[in-house]
Amino acid sequence: MRIISFIFSPDETILMSGTGTIEQPIQGHSELYLTDKRLFLIHRSGLIRKRETSLLDIDMAQLTYAKTEGIIRKVLIIGARNQSGQVNAFKIHVMNPESWVAHIYNLKNAPAAAPAQPPAQPPASSPADVLYCTQCGTRIPSTAKFCPNCGAPVNS
Repeated sequence: MRIISFIFSPDETILMSGTGTIEQPIQGHSELYLTDKRLFLIHRSGLIRKRETSLLDIDMAQLTYAKTEGIIRKVLIIGARNQSGQVNAFKIHVMNPESWVAHIYNLKNAPAAAPAQPPAQPPASSPADVLYCTQCGTRIPSTAKFCPNCGAPVNS
């Protein structure tokens, strides 16, 4: 896997990466990356001289939803708000789409920054106790065995 260094900013951390395909705007194998700031897809083409084309570059603030679709072969569905306010859906075939959904929801719902001073009273539940269903994105307690919304089993 070859990465051009200017794709990532110095303060950006790669959380997940994988090979997949997107159905639009260009069909073909691509590399999908999830960082702590954005989700993006790079298409590589050419036999001798490789060209890299950015197909998606979605900031976490633009990302509206992530879900899986399908029964036998599941795909990752990403919803992103464009500049005009419309939400566009992108269908991406990638290994373990449930894991991508869980990482995206955990990243989007993580606290922005720690407070300067500790709170006077400890919080009722820490962020580590909060999980999100990989099927529907519903917030679930860490002790749950099944999602209260869709009934999907909770993976620890």
